Amino acid sequence: MSSFTGLNIVVKGLYAQQRALDVTGHNIANVNTEGYARQRAVMETAKPMQVLGGRGMLGSGVEVQQIQRIRNTFLDVKFWGENTVLGEWSSKSQFLTEIEMVFNEPSDAGLNSVINSFFSALQDLSNGERASDLTVRETVRQTAIAFTNCLNDMAARFEKIQTDANFAVETKVNEINSYAQQISELNRQIMRYELDGSNANDLRDRRDLLVDKLSSIVDVKTFEDSDGRFRVSIGGRLLVNHVSYNQLVLVERGDTYNGKATQVKNPDVDAGGLYEILWDDGVDFNPKGGELRGLLDIRDSDGSPGTFKGVPYYMRQLNHFAKTFAEAINEIHKTAYDLMGDYTEAGGCQILFFTHDVTADSYTTDPNGIRTAITTDITAKNITISKEIFEDLNHIAVAASWDTIPGDASKGLEMAGLRHQNVFPVYGTPEDFTKSLIAALGVDGQEAVRMRDNQEILVNQTNMLRTSTSGVSIDEEMANMVKFQHSYNAAARLITAMDEMIDMLVNRMGLVGR
Repeated sequence: MSSFTGLNIVVKGLYAQQRALDVTGHNIANVNTEGYARQRAVMETAKPMQVLGGRGMLGSGVEVQQIQRIRNTFLDVKFWGENTVLGEWSSKSQFLTEIEMVFNEPSDAGLNSVINSFFSALQDLSNGERASDLTVRETVRQTAIAFTNCLNDMAARFEKIQTDANFAVETKVNEINSYAQQISELNRQIMRYELDGSNANDLRDRRDLLVDKLSSIVDVKTFEDSDGRFRVSIGGRLLVNHVSYNQLVLVERGDTYNGKATQVKNPDVDAGGLYEILWDDGVDFNPKGGELRGLLDIRDSDGSPGTFKGVPYYMRQLNHFAKTFAEAINEIHKTAYDLMGDYTEAGGCQILFFTHDVTADSYTTDPNGIRTAITTDITAKNITISKEIFEDLNHIAVAASWDTIPGDASKGLEMAGLRHQNVFPVYGTPEDFTKSLIAALGVDGQEAVRMRDNQEILVNQTNMLRTSTSGVSIDEEMANMVKFQHSYNAAARLITAMDEMIDMLVNRMGLVGR
């Protein structure tokens, strides 16, 4: 009977080494699989038997108790946290680079260049001998148009950046909803496969990989209770509650969802069609980190104290520049007199140089024939030269009085002098304003790049620690393969020995004397 007991022990050994070889093969096959955590067969001695007619316990071989997934939960949580910060600064650095490209400074085609060209043309026109030269006046008009076109283009590109960020927000929200659905489905499968105490290792790997990807988009917290119920929260609320999940919804600003009316945050600069993010029950969603936080900051933050400087901040600064610059030029130009000589009232011709509508007159005339310059609402998006100047170069007014036309260009000299005057009380000259704005943008851009690069190092280091624990090493797996192979061969050889013993017992004993 002991021989049969020995056979049973050896067969268990064969099965155990075979399972271990299968696990090794599975590891090798998934060496390049994203998110895969190596596995190992956990072997334990089988339940021993009591020795009949004697004392002690007789071992009954080995059994594979479980296929264990090698994973460090602490490193997973650390990775998710660092990955969230990286996602946020990656988004910010990407869009700040685009904002820097809008200003295109320093360069020969940036805003400062067209401003200098405009002032140079005014300076040339301010020479009394050239005040009536239509060629010089054409240069003034064209440089002014180039200036307004530059501001118009910058405003349009800022609006494009904002709408691009809004589209990225929509994409990220859809990804979050997709991940929530997939995680809840995996929770259902894991629960079903682990009812008998097994480990659904591969399904757990897939679930953790989804959380990895989710952590780049938004701040993530996970919790698994003693019954195996897995929960994921983002922005302080549950996204996945084991086999059920909540959804995020996108509501266009100004629309109403579930009884909640959404408001436009920056009505003076916001592009149309921007989305607010709500939970499916109508509660506001406020991510604390990740790519989504970075996108929302770029799209919505106005640079108020303690906040990030996003597109609204730079749009407002650009609008302030356009409005203040145009008003400074207009205040001088409307008090000057043009070459038409058709208006002799005190106070100038009242023609504006810059307006918000090139198709409308820049002044009104009362029944007595007295002109009054209109009030304009100029922004970087709508600034243009006035209708009068666009249609007739003679309407460019540079004379101080109607009776000094055409040789007087003192008002033109006054406009050209704005180049070196403190048009902007806080910043100084127009060039000082643009340089200050660009310098602030450069600092913000450098900070975003520095934070992104630092986070990449932290994420890579944390991931390397995870990989050193969970990753598959080909060298280690090859060593294990040889080890389990030798163990399997030894068990097979032992079966041969047992077979010979049983053959002796059955076929050769009792033949003496026959």
